Amino acid sequence: MQVTSTEIQNSFGAYLKYSQYEDVEITRNGVVVAVLKGCDLFRVAEGQSVYSGKKPEMTLAEFLDFSSKSSGRYEFIGGEVFMLGSPSFQHQNCVLELATIFREWSLDTDCKTVVAPYDVLLQIGDITNVVQPDVLVLCDPENIDEKGRYQGVPTLVVEVLSETNRGHDMITKLDLYRGGGVSEYWIVNPTRCEVLVYTFADLEVQDYKVYDRTAEIRPVALQGLCVTVGDIFA
Repeated sequence: MQVTSTEIQNSFGAYLKYSQYEDVEITRNGVVVAVLKGCDLFRVAEGQSVYSGKKPEMTLAEFLDFSSKSSGRYEFIGGEVFMLGSPSFQHQNCVLELATIFREWSLDTDCKTVVAPYDVLLQIGDITNVVQPDVLVLCDPENIDEKGRYQGVPTLVVEVLSETNRGHDMITKLDLYRGGGVSEYWIVNPTRCEVLVYTFADLEVQDYKVYDRTAEIRPVALQGLCVTVGDIFA
C-alpha cells in the first residue's frame, strides 16, 4: 500500500492499524521515503464463528478504506480481517468452468454471475461482513450500490477449496452464508473431484449432499439447471 506523507499526517492512527496487515509505503513527490511496518504477524482466526464477541480490530469503514487502497485481497467477517491467498491453476479452472455454466443458464433471467475478486456486503443482524466468494449468482442486481459493491443476499455461492482455506470455507463461511440468508452453498473440492452442496431455509441447514464427478447437480436455487460434476473439473 502506498500513501502520501500528507495522508499519513492526517490519518496516522488508521495507517498505523493498517500496517498490522501489510506494509504502508509513504511517498513524497512520488518517491518512497519511508515504510510503516507492523510489529505483529498477520493473524487469521480460521474456524472462529462470525458471532464471536471479540472486539473488532477494524470498523467496517476502516476496512473498506483499507481494502480500497491495498493491492492484496481481504475479507471482513465478524470484525475479523482475513487475508486471501493466491489461487492455483486447478482452483481457477474450477471457477471458470462453473462461472461459464451459471452464466449460460442466467442469460434468459435477471440473474447475474460474478467471480472473485468482488466485494459482497452481507448483513447478519447489525453486523456487516465483506466477503469475496469464488463464484456467486445474484438475482437482485438492484442491490448493487453506486460503488459497484453488492449489498443483497446471493442466491447461490460457490467456494473452491485450496490447501490454505479449507477451515475458512468449510466452517467460517458455512456459518456466515447460512446466517446471512443465502439459499444454496457449494463447496468444491478439486483434489477429490467432489462438490458438497448445502441448502438453507429459515437460516438453518435444510439439506446437504456430496456429489462425485459422475453425478449431476440440480440446484434448488437455479430452476432448470443441471450440472454434471465432471464438467467442473474438465
